[in-house]
Amino acid sequence: MIDSPATHDLTLPRLFNQLNSGQSSLIVSKGKTSLLKQIAGRQLQANSDHLTILYVDCKDLPHKLSPEKFWRDVLKDVAKQENLSEKIRALIEKALKEKELDSFFLEDYFEDAAKEKHRIALLLDHADHLLRLELETTKTLLSQFRAFSSLTNGLVLLFAAQRTLTQFNEQTALLNPHGSPYFNTYLEIHLD
Repeated sequence: MIDSPATHDLTLPRLFNQLNSGQSSLIVSKGKTSLLKQIAGRQLQANSDHLTILYVDCKDLPHKLSPEKFWRDVLKDVAKQENLSEKIRALIEKALKEKELDSFFLEDYFEDAAKEKHRIALLLDHADHLLRLELETTKTLLSQFRAFSSLTNGLVLLFAAQRTLTQFNEQTALLNPHGSPYFNTYLEIHLD
C-alpha cells in the first residue's frame, strides 16, 4: 500500500462525505496518522457548524481509563469549538453537570444533538490499542461506539488501525459472544 499526499488528496473528499453522511469506517493502511491529522486540520472545510471533528490517539489512552472520563473529555473538547450553536452548548453544559454520564444519558445526548443537526466525528488513531484497555472499559467503549453511531445520528467514527474489520470482529467476538459484532456497521477502507 502506498501512502502519499496524492493518495490523501483523492481520499479526503471521500472521507469527508462519509463523515458528513454518518458512515462510520475503518482505515487499514500505513500513513493513517497523517491522513487523520489532515482531516482534523481541515475542520473548517467540513460543514463545521454541523460536524465537530476530534482526533484521539488511542495509544495515549490510559489502561485504566473509565468510559465516563473518555466521554467527558470528548464533550469538553467539543465545547472548545467556536462555531457551536447555543443549543449544542446547552446540551454539552447539561451533560458535563451530570453526576454520572452513563450510556442512557449519552445516547439521549447524541439523539438530541442529532435533532439539532450536530454530529461529532471521532477520528480514533491506533484503534488497535482499544483492545489493550481494561476488559470492561474495552467492552463498554466498543458497545457505546456501536450504539451511539448506529442508533443516533449524533456520532460518526473513523477508526485507523493495523487490523481489518474481520480481524476486529474475530477478536472482539470473545468480548461479546452473544451480541452483535461491534464493527458490523462499519465500512473498511484500504488506501493504495
